[in-house]
Amino acid sequence: YNEHDLLVEELSQFVINKKKARTTYSYTEQGLTKEKKHWKNTKNVNEFEKWEYQYDELGNLTYIDYYKGDVHTTHEEVLYDNATFMLKALLVQDVPSNFITIIKFTTTYYD
Repeated sequence: YNEHDLLVEELSQFVINKKKARTTYSYTEQGLTKEKKHWKNTKNVNEFEKWEYQYDELGNLTYIDYYKGDVHTTHEEVLYDNATFMLKALLVQDVPSNFITIIKFTTTYYD
C-alpha cells in the first residue's frame, strides 16, 4: 500500500504449478486508478496485460485502453447522459481490426 492506503502491488502464487503472478496499480492525484499492469508469470517480464484509465473533471470513468504487452488491442469509451450522469453507452473498439461494438444502456424509474 502507498501513503494514501491505496493498493500498489499484489503478488500471488498458483498452488498447482507454483508460478508467481504480479499486479501493480498506479493512481491519479484524486486517488482514482490510472493504470493496472498484470503479469501472469513473473519470470516472463515481457508478457503482461495493461489497462489505462482516464476520467473527466468530475471523476467519471471516460476511457479504458487495454494493452497485451506493448500492443494496444482494445479502446473503450464510456458515455454518460448529460442530464442525469447515468451510464448511457459503452463503445468498445478492437484496435487492430477497427471493429466497434456499441452497448447501450437504458434507465427505468419505478415509483
